[in-house]
Amino acid sequence: MASSRQQLSQREIDAVMRHYRVGQIKDIKELPEGSVYSPKVVLETERGTLLLKRRARGLDMPALVCFGHEVLLGCMAQGLCVPPLLATHDDANSMVQHDDHIYELFVFIQGERFSPDRPAHAQQLGALLAETHRAMDHIQPTFEPVHETGTVDMSRLLPLQDAASGVPSALVEGMTRVMQYGHELAQANARPPAIVHGDWHPGNMIFRADTLVAVCDFDNTRMGSRERELAQGLRPASRVPPKAGADRFANTRRAIPRTPHRLLEWISPAERAGQPTHHRGADARGHGRRSARLGRARTRRAAPAPPDGCVAQGPVARCASAIPDRLAQRLNPTHIVAV
Repeated sequence: MASSRQQLSQREIDAVMRHYRVGQIKDIKELPEGSVYSPKVVLETERGTLLLKRRARGLDMPALVCFGHEVLLGCMAQGLCVPPLLATHDDANSMVQHDDHIYELFVFIQGERFSPDRPAHAQQLGALLAETHRAMDHIQPTFEPVHETGTVDMSRLLPLQDAASGVPSALVEGMTRVMQYGHELAQANARPPAIVHGDWHPGNMIFRADTLVAVCDFDNTRMGSRERELAQGLRPASRVPPKAGADRFANTRRAIPRTPHRLLEWISPAERAGQPTHHRGADARGHGRRSARLGRARTRRAAPAPPDGCVAQGPVARCASAIPDRLAQRLNPTHIVAV
């Protein structure tokens, strides 16, 4: 049975929005997208269209939210097309904590969903992932990140022993050996973990016609495997498209580099060396400049102007963990977002 979607009450919306200076709220509409445990509303205000979101349980630990905000704001500073995160007017906080919940306020970006019969959507889905990883290489977070689990949890194979009672034993044993061998190969050849988006799929992308204009939802940002993130991104983009777009999709596939030396052109030198580039600093600056130029161009086309208040510069967590508020700084929006 499907879980019922949680909703934001008018009372909590009013309580949270008191922390922001956005003028009169003219209209409120529920946005039934994404996780059912993370309710969202679109607000029409005197200073533009905004998205108010409550973090889902398990993803609402203040330190975890702060890490995600550092990554999001770092990507924005690199010029990547992400929805601007607004800060509170009293202490320039990137979040509001109310009644044991955490809320975030973003500039709302209008757009369309991913379409499998548009090859340009799949191409840009991969191109933006490369830009995002390059931008993340320049981010040095101060908050402790979550670390991704191992490649394969072999204990997950145990339930298959009962379920496979009608399957020939030789086939079960063969598949078990294949899984174990794959697990050993993955461990032996794994690159050091790096910052990843953590939830890279078409549902978190905003398109306009054939152009990808923004990537959203940094709730699952963590230290993990970029190879895994690439594989997860390829899965939805590799599904068989409707017949109308099949020919164009096939032509696009033929344009994808197939040889190892061509594929290496899409991987930064730091990644090829297998080093955690988010700590490398000056060694990765060349890629950063190119990535920032691409990102700023997209941001100029895509991102609306934020309200006149301020765009969040850094997270400040008011909680029992006593995270210092030294990151709270006011910043002119034009310093971050090129409109």
